[in-house]
Amino acid sequence: MLKIPSITIDKADSWSILEGMLEHARQPCSIVICSFSVTDGWVRRLLKLKNEGKITHITLVLDFAVMTRHREIILFLTNVADKVYLNNSHAKLIYVVNDAFEAVAVMSANATMNYRIETFYVTDREAEISVIKEDLKKIYDNSISITGSTGTGRIVL
Repeated sequence: MLKIPSITIDKADSWSILEGMLEHARQPCSIVICSFSVTDGWVRRLLKLKNEGKITHITLVLDFAVMTRHREIILFLTNVADKVYLNNSHAKLIYVVNDAFEAVAVMSANATMNYRIETFYVTDREAEISVIKEDLKKIYDNSISITGSTGTGRIVL
């Protein structure tokens, strides 16, 4: 079990990190996920959490490779996530926010059903989150939307 700095997470895979952050938030959240790839299992779990009301808004930023490697999931993905952006990013992070909670996880894991031990850092420190939000702005500026929105330079939740 890890506690970093105020968020306790039992496992070090990407899904457990997201679940730990949502549990700590204690109320519905908007999330941003940046990943090189995504799998059907992850998208189905996101849909379940959205249907349960634990997630209110989902933004995904994926590598262009998802269009060739996981093409079959794109239609499903665009019906689950509110915004989907593609770019040449290899970033892997989860940003979770609501009115009372804000945290970010930076990790080595993709949004896949990978149960390997991964490296990650989760923080709810305002200064660190601010840096990540600036990075997200850069990522959005250099992204192509496949859900009808364009890269705006703003974090859109």
